[in-house]
Amino acid sequence: MFDPRAVAVEANLSAFMDLVSRDPLFTRRDHDDALVFTCDLDFPLFNVACDAAFAPGRLARRTAEIADELIAHGRSWRWGAGPGSLPDEPTLLERGLERGDAPGMHVALTEPLATPDGIRVGVIGTDRLDVFLDVFAAGFEMPEFVIGPFGEVIARTGGDWFVNVVAWDGTEPVGCGTLVHTGHTAGLYNITTLRASRGRGIGGAVTAALMNLGLERGCTEAVLTATPLGQPVYERLGFVEVCPVIAYGWTPGANVVDPRHQTAPGATN
Repeated sequence: MFDPRAVAVEANLSAFMDLVSRDPLFTRRDHDDALVFTCDLDFPLFNVACDAAFAPGRLARRTAEIADELIAHGRSWRWGAGPGSLPDEPTLLERGLERGDAPGMHVALTEPLATPDGIRVGVIGTDRLDVFLDVFAAGFEMPEFVIGPFGEVIARTGGDWFVNVVAWDGTEPVGCGTLVHTGHTAGLYNITTLRASRGRGIGGAVTAALMNLGLERGCTEAVLTATPLGQPVYERLGFVEVCPVIAYGWTPGANVVDPRHQTAPGATN
């Protein structure tokens, strides 16, 4: 049986991906056992397979079919997976995908947390979304060509369960993050700090503010996927690692298996 904390990590991420994939920028591919969406931009976060739920005996075959479809699309893409939605790894590796793991983390929400003096974290509406995007793009060193489309997706993705925040040092925006609220779970995403402002507790302040927003909305737990830089920050706030969040990435030019060696029709795992 899966750790229920790991289930929360995966379920919140799945809901986030489902929400984003419905934006007009993307084409949702017709699969009833996985979420697959693409667009014309050559950026892996914009061309995605995830949330796989393959029938017994069809793991290798369905992994191959979806991977080959996305490879044929010709854009950089990624296959995201958690403990409950694993694809067939050998099938992906032989097609040139590279695996990367990140810690899926969880904490119970019980009481509000304080934020450091001198750092203010506030919700950003769509009228100030440019501030959020500037910090997000700089903090994650995003390529210029995806910033505009990403901003359009964020602007169109709204509702009470999707909230963006910015951290301010005086009048200067220095950090940001996003809350994705699903049921009793507060999913924390897009947490970053400008390089020149790192090491001053800003990432922790953003994380605490997002946790508090979740608590205000009735959430009893918070989840996130950590980077190596962020993991110690989250651990100080009580987060513990409960599962791996796996991403297999493919870029044009990656080695692809010879078609003669691909899974034959009718073959099973």
